[in-house]
Amino acid sequence: MPQNLWEKLARDTDICQGPIGPYWERCLWRRDRERCEKAQIVVVNHALLLSGARLPAHDALILDEAHNLEEAAVSRFGCEVSLGRIVALADEVRLTARLCGDDPLANAAEAALSSGGRFLEEVCRNTGLSGPDDEASGRLIESSPKSAPLQLLGLEAALSAAVAQQEGRPVEADLRSLFSRAAQLGHDMGEILKPAPETARWASWTRHGPELRSAPLDVGRRLSESLFARGLPTVLTSATLASGDGLAGFKKRIGLPDARELALDSPYDYATQAALWCVPDLPEPKDEAAHAKAIADHCAEIIARVPGGVFILFSNWKTLKKVHATLRKKIKDRPVWAQGPSGHEALLEQFSQAGDAVLLGVDTFWQGVDVPGPALSCVVLTKLPFPNVGSPLEEARGRWLTENGLEYFPDWSLPKAVMKFRQGFGRLIRASTDRGAVVCLDSRLLKKGYGKVFLKALPACKRLESLDELGAFFKK
Repeated sequence: MPQNLWEKLARDTDICQGPIGPYWERCLWRRDRERCEKAQIVVVNHALLLSGARLPAHDALILDEAHNLEEAAVSRFGCEVSLGRIVALADEVRLTARLCGDDPLANAAEAALSSGGRFLEEVCRNTGLSGPDDEASGRLIESSPKSAPLQLLGLEAALSAAVAQQEGRPVEADLRSLFSRAAQLGHDMGEILKPAPETARWASWTRHGPELRSAPLDVGRRLSESLFARGLPTVLTSATLASGDGLAGFKKRIGLPDARELALDSPYDYATQAALWCVPDLPEPKDEAAHAKAIADHCAEIIARVPGGVFILFSNWKTLKKVHATLRKKIKDRPVWAQGPSGHEALLEQFSQAGDAVLLGVDTFWQGVDVPGPALSCVVLTKLPFPNVGSPLEEARGRWLTENGLEYFPDWSLPKAVMKFRQGFGRLIRASTDRGAVVCLDSRLLKKGYGKVFLKALPACKRLESLDELGAFFKK
């Protein structure tokens, strides 16, 4: 969630008046907090667990879907400063300044907005980004930019003075909240501009404007110093933690290299419930146009042979949109839907109810999707889900791994791809009565040496060799 949106939705400690506030009895946060304090089992997501929020006292910790812990830690320990965040803060400061007749504060907000926007643009251009139409996903900040504009610090000082002037008045709480946000903005800007060997720093230019980000490259150290330093009995669970090196790589990456481990067999009988077909002759993903056309053609033939629902998983939006447009023209006898940028719960419900629909999805659909029965009879994995090496975060991670005597592909990229591949495969069988097939359209699974690592990580199941065998499998 963008920082400026979160600041509008989240409970604000600086504004909350506690028991003397007019909404205290109706406060949802207070009610939930009291329920949590009395509960014996408290369920929170990874983000809240890592946020530093004061959770009720607890004697043990169970982390389900632990394969997502690294990504949650990257988000928690990273920083983001965007034009939208500066605009939102400046607008609220100007509005509050007008309410209390504070012209110096309004001027400070205007100056912070103007100088902050120019500074973000300058940093972006210095990395080689040309503007909002630049197709680059972002560029690393190679050299340390100059310090943040003094006007941003000036806004913080002006808010501090306004708080003192309005002490005891109703507007004081609003000013304190704005002061905290300005201070956090300054802190985040400082963290991004500060070079650190274990931190990636990059600039990007989205349709909403320029933004700067930072993220830790070694979340294991951060987790061991925060989450695991509590000394609580902790269990991490997931169906897909293991990769080519078992659990060793995952344990090292999260800062628990010596943790005890237990690998359990699946309760499902994949040998009789599932089949796998690895298509050997598709163009490699490097040829984008030919690859997208081949995916669409093969998917149309696969869909014609599958009586139930078909799930098609992609690694990027661009290919998904091309294939979706083609399939909508080719397939007229069943619904063909595609994931959008917003929530997908309603779409999944439609898919589940339809029974024979086709649904195209990207990143979030590779995991956490549960559609038992014939409504999901076939999962098509269009591409091996390697991390995007073109992203600035992955570029920085590759450099950092090399500097620490490791190799990007075997030590990071391959294990992460195998883990996600297993997640995608796992969408198929969700109950002991399910039956279906997984089709992989990435010929590298058969042609490259590392393909064996992916196949070894999957449960043993029936192997298919052709479209005809796929059709015959569903006729049994």
